[in-house]
Amino acid sequence: MLACQGPQRTWNTPCKRVGMVTILLLAAAALVALSRAALAATSGRALAPAEGSRVGGAYRLRGVTKSYRERSGAVTPVLRGVDLDIDRHRLTAVVGPSGQGKSTLLNLLGGLDLPDEGEILLSGRPVGRTCAPPSAAFVFQELNLLSHLDARHNVALPLLCTGAPRAEAMNAAEAALLEVGLADLGRRLPAMLSRGQQQRVAVARAVASRAQVILADEPTASLDPATAEGVMALLREVVERDRTVVLVTHDLSLADRYCDRIVTCEGGRFRDVGRGEMPQPRLRESQAEFRGVAQESAAGADACDRHADREGGHA
Repeated sequence: MLACQGPQRTWNTPCKRVGMVTILLLAAAALVALSRAALAATSGRALAPAEGSRVGGAYRLRGVTKSYRERSGAVTPVLRGVDLDIDRHRLTAVVGPSGQGKSTLLNLLGGLDLPDEGEILLSGRPVGRTCAPPSAAFVFQELNLLSHLDARHNVALPLLCTGAPRAEAMNAAEAALLEVGLADLGRRLPAMLSRGQQQRVAVARAVASRAQVILADEPTASLDPATAEGVMALLREVVERDRTVVLVTHDLSLADRYCDRIVTCEGGRFRDVGRGEMPQPRLRESQAEFRGVAQESAAGADACDRHADREGGHA
């Protein structure tokens, strides 16, 4: 108090300086609170996880559209006004013919691309804008394993790239490999692993990232039936350990057996079908459709071969 007394009271006295700092801090806190409230009121987007997201909601899509411009200048619409909810801690399959927007949806969910219009929320936060990474991890169809790194380092690499300490990243990689049943193969290069084991390494890499959601693009496309069953069972186990998995697949039979939810894609729009609710005749018809396309392609190839043989004989 003595320092503040006297005929000359300036802002340089200790008490005055402390008082001004306190006032400025309080004013700054008030401005931040007002800014957050104004942003929430004007944008309609939650600044914190939505009230129900801790119970059920993972993704919430509203009015999502996406188009791509060709080199010719033509615009090709892919997604058209998609409204879709994806539950937390569930295994959701997205099925449908090629070129209908399934992979585009996956890219949008993972923040690799942004919609032209509409909103995508993950746990109440806009994807690709305010979500703190890692929010989602990918399991790619081509796996993208580095051939010169063993399984442990392939799994640990994303963590190391985000600045995790080496010891922490390697421990997480070993734990993830244990979770997918490859604890004894961590020091093997990808070339020393079977295709199914390589796929498990790719799943372990996603698991080790501690992401909320795992996005898998055709994880069983190039696998034999038995190995495909093993990968689907593994993804089922991942979900049982409180993860959310969204996968794109053409295998409707596997989707119906292992997934909690099936979303069909037709003409850039998505329709939700619960697990076990897809009529078996329709399931067989869809599979027959895919087999028919493959048989037509094979028949066309045989016709071309016969024509080439005839041309060769005439020559």
